[in-house]
Amino acid sequence: MNSQRQTISDHSAFHAGERQAQRLAGVDERIERVGRAAIRDYLLPQHQAFFAAQHQLLLAMVDADRQPWVAMLAGPPGFARALDEKHLRVAAQPLAGAPGQALAAGSAIGVLGIDYASRRRNRLNGRVRSADANGFEIEVEQSFGNCPKYIQTRETRLPAGGTWQVTPQTGQPLRPWDDDARRLIVEADHFYIATHYDQHGDPGHRGADVSHRGGKPGFVYLADDGALLFPDFAGNRFYNTLGNILANGKAALLFTDFSSGTLLSMTGSAHIDWRDARAHGFAGGERLLRFTPREVWRYPQALPFAWQFGEQSPALDATGRWSDIATRPGPG
Repeated sequence: MNSQRQTISDHSAFHAGERQAQRLAGVDERIERVGRAAIRDYLLPQHQAFFAAQHQLLLAMVDADRQPWVAMLAGPPGFARALDEKHLRVAAQPLAGAPGQALAAGSAIGVLGIDYASRRRNRLNGRVRSADANGFEIEVEQSFGNCPKYIQTRETRLPAGGTWQVTPQTGQPLRPWDDDARRLIVEADHFYIATHYDQHGDPGHRGADVSHRGGKPGFVYLADDGALLFPDFAGNRFYNTLGNILANGKAALLFTDFSSGTLLSMTGSAHIDWRDARAHGFAGGERLLRFTPREVWRYPQALPFAWQFGEQSPALDATGRWSDIATRPGPG
């Protein structure tokens, strides 16, 4: 591999929002060199094999109102396969994505794959090259791995046979929160968050992104006004999610009910409280995020899997949960 293939381009690996987040977090300029080395514009052979081995992927998509959504993709291992180092074919349709909106050629998307047995995860960002009734093809613009922090291990039991498919269903609009939704949120040990960046004058950094957030059950707080609060733990210091939020104040969340396979999907606005989350009494958090839903949709029994919990991430030993705090959090 020649040296030119080690960088994604001749410009910075990070857009203005990400660089601002890095400055606010006190990250020094060395992260730019790290990003150029770690973020590629093609899939390594090991990443090609990784995506082909998955039965479930997360997808970030953006609707006609420029709101992000998190969707789920599911199918027998091999439903996603690399055509070459620049293109990934997915033989599935999004579950719990932007309601009533299909993927179209040119759409910005982000993909996250997680092997919950090994805690291995990889991400790619790109564009829809083509789409049809059977799935879609992605042209890769960015590809990089993530550390295993904050991921709880789980074993997944798949449907019998190797030809099963998951059919997208129409979601149920949900507001205000009912008891099932509240329970799912406040007992969650992880969720997924999607954001995007599309600023005029910066065409080299347009795209969507999806990431995993994990914590001890109770690390997500549901406020009386319906907003969700959660801490931001130390990660790879790229601040892709926070940088996108700084740029446009938008985000989307997706929760999975492991007892039923139900998905809870929502999009709305997000705000970052840059004060140390420990100032609010939350152990281990570096800052606090507040998400205010704009739309919420429930997809009952959307996934045909059964899960068995393994173990909590060792990285969470030094973190807390809101139920351990006597006073209620109240960031602006």
